[in-house]
Amino acid sequence: MARRERGQQRDGADLCLRCGLCCDGTVFGRITIEPDEEEFVLARGLSPSYGDDGTFASPQPCPAFVDGCCALFERGRPKTCITYTCGLLRGYTEGTAAMDDCLGVVRLVRSLAHELEDEMGLPLGSYSRARLNQHLAAHAPQEDLEHHESFLVAFHRLMALGVKYFDYNPQPEETAAADAGSEAQRRASSAGTTSSSS
Repeated sequence: MARRERGQQRDGADLCLRCGLCCDGTVFGRITIEPDEEEFVLARGLSPSYGDDGTFASPQPCPAFVDGCCALFERGRPKTCITYTCGLLRGYTEGTAAMDDCLGVVRLVRSLAHELEDEMGLPLGSYSRARLNQHLAAHAPQEDLEHHESFLVAFHRLMALGVKYFDYNPQPEETAAADAGSEAQRRASSAGTTSSSS
C-alpha cells in the first residue's frame, strides 16, 4: 500500500475520528444548530436550546461523542459539525501537515486538559470549557498568581493552542486567566534565568 506523504491531499476523516477535540467540550462550550435542524438533531440525541444571545445551540461535550469518537460521523451530523474545519484538519487535508504532527498537538491539548482537571479537582476525562468557566467564576485564579500558577500556566498553553489550531474564541474571563498564565510563565522563566546566572 502506498504511504501518503506531505504534499498529498487527504479527505481528513481519519484525523477527525482520532481527535474529537471539537466534540468533547475541550475547545467549544456549545455548537450552533441551524433552526431548521431541530428535529434532525433531537432525533440524534442532542439537546439544543436558545442561549442568552439568541443563538440556537447544543451544549458540549456532545452526547454523540462516545468512546472517544463521533457516533454520528457516518450517520449524519449537524451542519456546523460538517462544515467546521480546524487548523490541524486544514493542514492535514492540504498535505502540509503529517498525521503524526497533528496527533502530537491533540495529545498536547489532552495533556494540558488533564493538568487542568487535576488543578480543578475534576475526575480524569471530565475537563470541558463549561467546567473551566465555572471554575473561573467561582475561584478567580487570575487574581492570585502565587496560589494558582500551575493552573494558569496550563490554561495559557491550552488556550494558545486553541486559538492557533481550533478557532478558540475566548471569553473575557478566559482571556484574563490566560494573560495571568502568561505572566506567571514569564516570571518563572525570569526567576530560572536569574538563579542560574547567580
